[in-house]
Amino acid sequence: ASGSFVWRVAEDHHAARVAVELGTRREGRVEVRKGLAVGDRIVAGGTHKVVPGGEVVPATNTEPAAGGAPPVEPRRDGA
Repeated sequence: ASGSFVWRVAEDHHAARVAVELGTRREGRVEVRKGLAVGDRIVAGGTHKVVPGGEVVPATNTEPAAGGAPPVEPRRDGA
């Protein structure tokens, strides 16, 4: 599959690839115009380690994303 996407994290901490439409890019930020809802949690770092359905855990010592949900990272223990 091609195009822009993010890894959205479900309540059960599993990742799903979600197509998004991007908008304005400015100062290290990118507007997501379609594909996400306020409060959706996405993987912000280590995206190259994520697989569909893979489990992720919340990152520590980070600030909430714009929607108020904390960022998450892929699990590192291979589970």
